[in-house]
Amino acid sequence: MGDFGTAKDYRIAIGEVLEAGVSPRQSELLRAHLWAPGYSASSAELAEAAGYGSWRSANFQYGALAHRVAIELGVFQAPRGYWVNVFINWAAAPVRSPLGHARYSLRREVARALIDLGFADAPPRHGHHS
Repeated sequence: MGDFGTAKDYRIAIGEVLEAGVSPRQSELLRAHLWAPGYSASSAELAEAAGYGSWRSANFQYGALAHRVAIELGVFQAPRGYWVNVFINWAAAPVRSPLGHARYSLRREVARALIDLGFADAPPRHGHHS
């Protein structure tokens, strides 16, 4: 069990939020993070893969999505000040991206939940993966 719930808890919470409705780009952020090598990506990489113009807007949207999932999980205070911490591990992954933005790792239980929800079935649409 992770800090906020099991893979099953996340699957239910994310499923509820998806059912209530999220923007296609928000769900693409989750897909992009799942498809990143080692489930680790920077904000800039996620922004590009999900079709956001800037990493700041991607961060904002990812945080908004994480907030909704957190509430489903019964988390009512942003962990360490950032809702996105519900999706990612506290420690930034040691690898730095070319733009210098830290890479963040998706929590294993979140990755598991996303795989169960079918996010692994197709890659993000905007990514330039050869």
